[in-house]
Amino acid sequence: MKTVLCWSSRSCCVPWQLQQKLKKSLQVGVQDVCFYPTRHSDVDLTSDLFNIFTEMPAGSNPQPVEEQVAAAPAEEVVSEDENGGAGGAEESKMLQEEEDEESDPASRNARFNFCPDGWFTHNYRCYIFVNSPMNWYSAKDHCNSLGANLASVSSPREYSFLQQMTKTSSQSIAWLGGFYLQGRWLWINNEGFYYTNWYSQSSSVSYPCMFLRTTYGWGNSQCTSAQRFICSKSPFSC
Repeated sequence: MKTVLCWSSRSCCVPWQLQQKLKKSLQVGVQDVCFYPTRHSDVDLTSDLFNIFTEMPAGSNPQPVEEQVAAAPAEEVVSEDENGGAGGAEESKMLQEEEDEESDPASRNARFNFCPDGWFTHNYRCYIFVNSPMNWYSAKDHCNSLGANLASVSSPREYSFLQQMTKTSSQSIAWLGGFYLQGRWLWINNEGFYYTNWYSQSSSVSYPCMFLRTTYGWGNSQCTSAQRFICSKSPFSC
């Protein structure tokens, strides 16, 4: 015996009373139930058909084969998006946000704000750009009055941060805390002078004070030149 469910309204040979019982048992909107007899009588086939469907659990809602096949790829796509595409996109977004915060002093300061108002945070230090031109000695004294020193540089990342600070203030040059004394370059805050990033270097004896460039490495000039400058201090000395 071959049995099928009819999903469209067409004539079938199952009596109307049996159709109602099958509808109630299946709890679906099946309009007709058809069977194709092979070697049994109509009565036996109808009885067998009723027994087959009444054994199904209550509330069962069978779908056409075409609908079931079409549903499977949708589940795979969702799974792939959740585990691969969506997760990868979210991770990329987070990494991009971290890079943006690293290069943007304002964004970074908004996230890690343990420095005084007007100061920017980087690598557990506080920085401020002073937009008033002074010679190197006056700039040093001004930073000291704020409990700070002219900024030193210990890594490419820190130099990039100071460059961005200077650009944000619409400037291209700023004093740093490097100076030349007795045959060697030193930092005014007594940190070791291990990292260097010279773009050009004039005579150290004649030009013993260091300045930052926003587009290149640092240079040196006469200390009496008037430049903007960057002060730096530890947040724990505030």
